[in-house]
Amino acid sequence: MGRAHVHAFTSGCKAPWVQDVFDAMEHVLVHGDGEARNLVVVGLMEAVQAWAYPAGEAGNRYEAKLGPHAANAWADLIEGWTGDGIRTLDAWRRKAQ
Repeated sequence: MGRAHVHAFTSGCKAPWVQDVFDAMEHVLVHGDGEARNLVVVGLMEAVQAWAYPAGEAGNRYEAKLGPHAANAWADLIEGWTGDGIRTLDAWRRKAQ
């Protein structure tokens, strides 16, 4: 699902389900239990980041589209992989250079 979502978004798909996935991520991170939140962060976001990272600017647009709770979880995930203060795809890419 993560791969399909990031591919649809970065290719400009305007189907309602694309926004629905963003909305669902935010909803689960606000209202879900620990298992549901973990599924979004570890299951979905890790898959999305693997595709968004090499997508460059398109990946940055995906990152910018996240709601506030999803954006924070996304940044925490990146920081957990890459080190303190690395909380965006751009910062991650700069570190890798």
